[in-house]
Amino acid sequence: MGNFIKKLIRYNYSIFFQRFIFFISVLLTTYIARGQNEEAKNQLEKNKFQINHTDEWFYYPFTIQIDPQLTFVSDNAYLDALKKHAKITNLKRSISLGISWLHINRKTWKIFNCYPEIGFAFNYYHFGKLVKSKKLVIQGKGLGAMVYVVPYYNHLKRHTLTPKLGIGFVNLDIPLDRKNVKEDDETNIDKKSFLESEVYKGNNLHLLFGLLYKFKLTPKFHLYASLNYNYIPVSKKISTKQHNNNFNFLSVNVGAGYMPNPSNVTYGHKQKNKSRVDLGTLFSVKKLPSDTSKQHTVKGIYAQYSGQIGGNSALTFATEWIQDGTIIEKLHNMVNKSAMTISFLGGHEFLWGPLVFGQQIGAYVWNIDKDVFKIPVYLRFGINYRVTKTIFIGINMKTTRIKEHDFVDVRIGYSLN
Repeated sequence: MGNFIKKLIRYNYSIFFQRFIFFISVLLTTYIARGQNEEAKNQLEKNKFQINHTDEWFYYPFTIQIDPQLTFVSDNAYLDALKKHAKITNLKRSISLGISWLHINRKTWKIFNCYPEIGFAFNYYHFGKLVKSKKLVIQGKGLGAMVYVVPYYNHLKRHTLTPKLGIGFVNLDIPLDRKNVKEDDETNIDKKSFLESEVYKGNNLHLLFGLLYKFKLTPKFHLYASLNYNYIPVSKKISTKQHNNNFNFLSVNVGAGYMPNPSNVTYGHKQKNKSRVDLGTLFSVKKLPSDTSKQHTVKGIYAQYSGQIGGNSALTFATEWIQDGTIIEKLHNMVNKSAMTISFLGGHEFLWGPLVFGQQIGAYVWNIDKDVFKIPVYLRFGINYRVTKTIFIGINMKTTRIKEHDFVDVRIGYSLN
């Protein structure tokens, strides 16, 4: 009985001690957070200076940042194999180094209803590494540069969640022959096959669509976390047939930044919530992966309803009717030449004055290529520029699991405001 009471006392003491440590940790965390907020306010007052649209560009607050990549996911067979079959994977070697300027002036806010941060970054990607007896090394890599923009609606907030858009190029060096690699058995690797395998090398367009979270430790030091969709269409023909030969991948990055000259200057005005209907046409030219010598036209019409739900956000619902020449060519003369694909889309768009950035998911309701109904959905990303209140032009990207259905189109339309 005495031993039982002693064990009970020890157990309760252990539970009490753990709860006490947890309680103290919560208090300390709260105290530190409050202290950081006060420090941020004090630093902002010390570093306050006025900015207007007549100042030179180098007076704008700038940030130097580093963003290592934690991991990536890809539906490309070659990139997926580099990650899946890697016995030693050095993903932390993928990194981005950049510098950006935050435009804080009254004119910029009045036009775009946000503070655009414009940056330039160097990117290095290391997709995977396979080692056998420290002699065989198979890896994919990429090196490139990019211009990007991040819109801030309130640059003084401690926590911000905002989109990130980028365009640039990347030089890829990707091994394509993975047939002799088995996920759990590296003894069956044919070294000669790897050394003589086909390798994709070339400069590629690199488009980035990301979601960026920024945490302000102090006015000068920031932490970042981002989820990025990297769209990299191939620039050369790949002989091996795959559903998706484009080197697209989804990456997760974390990083830190330093801003030597922060500012607490801010302007603002409220936008009234409103809705609109867009009617437009689209046009594109593309080639079949199996026959790059012949170009085919893509043309269509679309209608979209947009309902504003906040100062800079709106929900969208759309339908598009498209005639794709590559699908007709793929199916030869088995279908009517006037056959169309019909689909409905839903999504969201950011409103930045004359610029509108939309993200949508679409689903086919009619398509002459029955392969798409195995996974009948696709993604669209696009930017429209409003030339006037009613007329707009834009560029839009469609990406699917089947390469033949991917394309980038230009469009012109009319808004019923």
